[in-house]
Amino acid sequence: MAPPPEATMEEGMQKECALLFANMTRELEDFRSLAQAANQKRSELSKSAGGSRRAIDLGDRAKWALVDAEEKAQREKSLREFQSNLLKAGTRREEIGRFLKAQHDNDFAKMLKARTLGP
Repeated sequence: MAPPPEATMEEGMQKECALLFANMTRELEDFRSLAQAANQKRSELSKSAGGSRRAIDLGDRAKWALVDAEEKAQREKSLREFQSNLLKAGTRREEIGRFLKAQHDNDFAKMLKARTLGP
């Protein structure tokens, strides 16, 4: 058997195309290794540090991580929603109280009848 013929690099466009392909392959490998390193760093940053949540420990960076800040923001949002709902419930309670008081008022009863019978 004869050895396979060696591919000779021709001049011109074919050579440029081969060089471009080699450069792109090398850059893609570099990009792959950078992506793996970034993924590993992201995994490290997304782990909770597991530190205590006391006010004394706020200055100690070893006890906090990025995911803890996200968790804190989520808790603050939930607290704001709860406070808003609490305010709405308090307002409704006051309105119901005023309505119950006003039900026994003859003038208020006349006004309600006028509103329901009116156009």
